[in-house]
Amino acid sequence: MVIVNFSTSISKLLFFASGSLIPLLGILSINIYLDPLFFFTHSNDENSHIYAFNERQFKSNHLGNNKQYDAVMIGSSRMTYFNQHEIEGVNAFNYASSALKVCEYLAYIDYFAKTQGTPKLIILELNPMDFPTDRECERLAKIRPPQKFINNAESLQYKMKSLLSLSTIDLWKKNRPSDRANRTYSRDNVATFPEWNNEQKKERIIFQLRRQIGKRNFRNQCSPLTTKALREIREKYKKTTIVGYASPYLWHGYNQMMTY
Repeated sequence: MVIVNFSTSISKLLFFASGSLIPLLGILSINIYLDPLFFFTHSNDENSHIYAFNERQFKSNHLGNNKQYDAVMIGSSRMTYFNQHEIEGVNAFNYASSALKVCEYLAYIDYFAKTQGTPKLIILELNPMDFPTDRECERLAKIRPPQKFINNAESLQYKMKSLLSLSTIDLWKKNRPSDRANRTYSRDNVATFPEWNNEQKKERIIFQLRRQIGKRNFRNQCSPLTTKALREIREKYKKTTIVGYASPYLWHGYNQMMTY
């Protein structure tokens, strides 16, 4: 007859369980404090600014956990520098992300509406140099579908996995502003240049303009899928004020388009 000492067995089980739980709680606490994926809104010395990595994901995460906006701005990296707090009369959220194309806009606007309610105002970046071809739209739908980022933002499993993972701490380490030479984000979703003064900012802008102007032939850039995407936004949000925005230098591109 085998006699099992249950009290001893339970004690051992609790000992080993606590040994596994304590490190996980430590990782969870650190990841909540650092919060590089913007699950929360708190700010501290370690997370007040972060390099602009995976904007589609961390901006979607933010929307999924914060209901406070009634207007949305969307576009490419140029639009990210537009301060959402300067839009008067609304509480705007800047959903712009690096290399975001017109044919991707609607999915992100829909997620904004799902989490915040139908927007009063939508500001669309309309940059003729970035109007995608139909082929490019089809390729983007395969390699970076908006639904991937949206599903993650809505997934409790994704959130808990991220908060309990050492890779999230590594993500914070790799994307500290002092370690990366690109725009950074504050906790209130404002992007800034890394340069220290206005002269450096001006030099950076001029450099980018020289790369962009004349980079593409503007003829027939508004492809069928791009046109369809814009019409779908207008049809779906009939009661919303929709404004098209382009940086002043982009009139060069519009003027070139109008010559054809």
